Amino acid sequence: MLKRKLITLWVINRQRDCVELLRNFLEQIPESKTNVLMNSYFGNKEKFETYNNSQTKKYIEKLCGKSLVFPEVADRVADQLYIKRMTIEKASEDLPIGNRIELMRWRAEVKKMFEEVVE
Repeated sequence: MLKRKLITLWVINRQRDCVELLRNFLEQIPESKTNVLMNSYFGNKEKFETYNNSQTKKYIEKLCGKSLVFPEVADRVADQLYIKRMTIEKASEDLPIGNRIELMRWRAEVKKMFEEVVE
């Protein structure tokens, strides 16, 4: 009704249920342009064999969706974000310098990945 394009970012790990849930979503919301983000916390792109070899991946890419790698942030930063329940903005101000640099690196990678989605 709003005449807006729906773009979905679907984050997956390497398990089969992620691909099955994604396929169910695609059947329910076929009008969405869906992009899959392989969470690199679970390994590099090649380790996502279940998704990479699936008909679901072929279907998404046929509809101009993308399969992208969501970058991993260093454990020391992820732990601080989680334990202290910090926002990324707050962490970029309050973490020690080395962790702030890692956070800046990660944010730049995430930005680059999101730019691929809006191309």
